[in-house]
Amino acid sequence: MGMNIYFSEKEILALIETSTEWIDMMMNGNISAKHEADDRLNEGLGRALKKLYKGRNGERAYEDY
Repeated sequence: MGMNIYFSEKEILALIETSTEWIDMMMNGNISAKHEADDRLNEGLGRALKKLYKGRNGERAYEDY
């Protein structure tokens, strides 16, 4: 079951920027780092990022990460 957590716009932007930087670093790393990033994206991080993006610019559907 989910829970509601409220963030300010500044906090949302910081989370998006930091997670995007992390993904970029991991995907440019060695093979195990790429697998780790891919696993985390498939096990929840990807959905969480989509939810952060949703509605920021009036989107009605989640964007791909």
